[in-house]
Amino acid sequence: MLIAGATAGGGVLSSALAQTSAGQTPPADPSPSAAKTRKVPDILPTSGIVTDIYRYVVSWRLIEFLVAASFLSLAVGVGVVIKARRRSGTREEARENKRWESYTDAGTAAFERSSYDEAETPFLAALRLAEGFGRHDPRLATSLSNLAQVHRARGDYADAEQLYKRSLAVDEKAFGPDHEEIANSLNELAQTYRAQRKFAFAQPLYERALEIREKAVGVDHPQVALTLDSLAQVYHAQGRFADAEPLSRRAVAILEKSLGPEHPNVATSLNNLAGMHDDEGNFDEAENLYKRSLSIYTEALGPEHPHVAISLENLAELYRTHGKLAAAEPLYKLSLGVLEKALGEEHPDVATTLDNYAALLRMTGRGNDAVNMETRAATIRGRAGGGQA
Repeated sequence: MLIAGATAGGGVLSSALAQTSAGQTPPADPSPSAAKTRKVPDILPTSGIVTDIYRYVVSWRLIEFLVAASFLSLAVGVGVVIKARRRSGTREEARENKRWESYTDAGTAAFERSSYDEAETPFLAALRLAEGFGRHDPRLATSLSNLAQVHRARGDYADAEQLYKRSLAVDEKAFGPDHEEIANSLNELAQTYRAQRKFAFAQPLYERALEIREKAVGVDHPQVALTLDSLAQVYHAQGRFADAEPLSRRAVAILEKSLGPEHPNVATSLNNLAGMHDDEGNFDEAENLYKRSLSIYTEALGPEHPHVAISLENLAELYRTHGKLAAAEPLYKLSLGVLEKALGEEHPDVATTLDNYAALLRMTGRGNDAVNMETRAATIRGRAGGGQA
């Protein structure tokens, strides 16, 4: 979960949820206009943090803010929820619990292969079993959330939203309103809103989650940093740069202290902070942050990791939008090559990179080459189901 800021739930939260439940259109969110599509890498699991929280990180590209079967759709960070596995008393209860775990494991394995249709069947079976465990059983919340993950990964946000709301309600009954697990559930629902650019709905959820996390694990815990980073991205999307930047810097400081300055998750937060400076027109600061992020990723993950490609492309976008075209082009080439090798030539992230590279080609008078790249990008998206990555 990731939050920080204004009111923690209360009237704003209730109002937002009520409007969404009634099918009303959420309040419009001002968002920065830009031609580029900046990417945000996902946070990587570490031994120092509960692995489960890593399904809660920035799973979207800045500016477009779209999640497409990928948390980063650039590296599946939308991990599956495996919350509480409760051991049952009687033999029959134990058998049912084992069946539930088996279905959940099968769904998880399919999800991690990005086989979302395949994952849905065992998750549905697990949900049917969980509904027999009781209305307030944590396994029911887990199954609802797992199924919601599948819908969100496929872009079925309306279905995902309703499932996450049910999961949150079960968790609140099972754990109470201030339990750390509630922060996890709030984050999932917030990410679903953020993927749809419904930032006014995401904001109070993140803020409430931040308040819970700070009380549960302390203000300097890495989980708090992840929440801060997510909320900063929402503020950024709303054009609230003065509110976003302090949260992002605080997130970087916490991660540097807890994980070390060369950890990949520090690079992720640096990448996000660089995007803010880029949008504010602070070229030098943005360049330095992007370069540091790129250096950390390359050293920690190797030069052919998708996160390296993301950093390369973000730096290329910075150069392109500031007219430094000669510096941008080789970075696009490197980024495209890494993504094609790491994710495959038909991956939606490749399509985004092709579009960004095509924008540079047009600026340098190579319209025909740009059309070829754009056509290839459109073909990739069409094969993926017509959605944007």
